[in-house]
Amino acid sequence: MTTTCGIFGFEFTQPFTAAGLTFTPLYSHPPVATQVARDPDAHHLTGTVHGLNLAADQVIYRLEAVLSFIEHLDVRLSEPTADEAALTDPRSHFDQVQRHGRRHNGGGAVINPDWFAPHQRARHDFIQRAMDRLADDAFCEATKFRLLFIKASETFRQRQPFMEVTYFLLYSGLEAYARKVQNHVGSNAVKPIVAMLKAHGFDVCAHDQKNHARSMTTYWGIRNAIFHNGELAGTVRVDNVHATLPSEEYLYHLQMLVCLTIMKAIGFEDAHRNWDCWIDYKPHGNLGQFPSELEALLAAHG
Repeated sequence: MTTTCGIFGFEFTQPFTAAGLTFTPLYSHPPVATQVARDPDAHHLTGTVHGLNLAADQVIYRLEAVLSFIEHLDVRLSEPTADEAALTDPRSHFDQVQRHGRRHNGGGAVINPDWFAPHQRARHDFIQRAMDRLADDAFCEATKFRLLFIKASETFRQRQPFMEVTYFLLYSGLEAYARKVQNHVGSNAVKPIVAMLKAHGFDVCAHDQKNHARSMTTYWGIRNAIFHNGELAGTVRVDNVHATLPSEEYLYHLQMLVCLTIMKAIGFEDAHRNWDCWIDYKPHGNLGQFPSELEALLAAHG
C-alpha cells in the first residue's frame, strides 16, 4: 500500500524520485522555499513524500536523518497516511506548522538546494545513496556506517546542544567507523582514524604541533578532556610540547570532517565540492559558471 508523509523543514523546489520515493514540493519560488524551510523557530510544511515502503520499519526515521543531515537542521516527517487528500491537497490535510522548540543550526546546509544547480541533482543523489547504504545491513555491520550517520545527524537535532554530547557523538561515530573499516582493535584510536581518512583522500596526520586542526590527536585530546576531566579544553602533548586546545575552536573542523567522511563513504560527489573545507571554511571550491547562473536565477525569481 502506498502512503504519504508531510515533510517539515526540508528545502526543495522541484519534484523528484529517490530511494523508491516520490518527493513533491509545495514551493517553487526559491527565496520563499529557503525562508520557509530554514525558519529556526518552527518546522513548516514544505512538501510531501509518497511511496510503497514509507511505512516499512525504520524508513521514516532514516529519511528524517538524511534530510536533516543535508540541511544541518532538524527536519520532520508526519505519520504516513493512505488518505489520497494528503497527496492531492497536502495543505488541507497536514498542519502547516509544527513547533517542537527551536531548531539549532548545524552550520548551514551541506548540499546546495536544487534550484542552485538543477542539472547537478546533488540532493537527489545524496538521498538515494544515503538511504541505500542505511538500508544495507551487511554494509553497516561491516563498517558501522549507520552508527556514524545517525550520530552525526543527532549533533544538531538536540533540543539543547551540549558541547560534550556533540563531541561524543562526532568522535565516537568516527572512531567506530574507522576501527571497523581498518579492522583495528587496539587502544590507540588515532591510528585507525588517520589511516581511514587518508584512504578517503583527506590531508590528515596523527601529530603536528604546527597544525593542530589536521592532527587527529587534537580531537582525541579534547574528547578525553571533556569526558575524563570534565573540561572543555584538551591538553595535547606532541614531541614533549604541551598545548591546551579549546573545544569550541575545533568543533567546526571535526563536525565538517565527519560530514565529508560520510559523503566519501557513500560515494557522493558534486562538481564544486571542496574536500578541504573542514580546514579552510570554503565548502565550494570550484563554482565555475554557477555564480552567474545563481544571479540569473535570483533575478528571475525576484
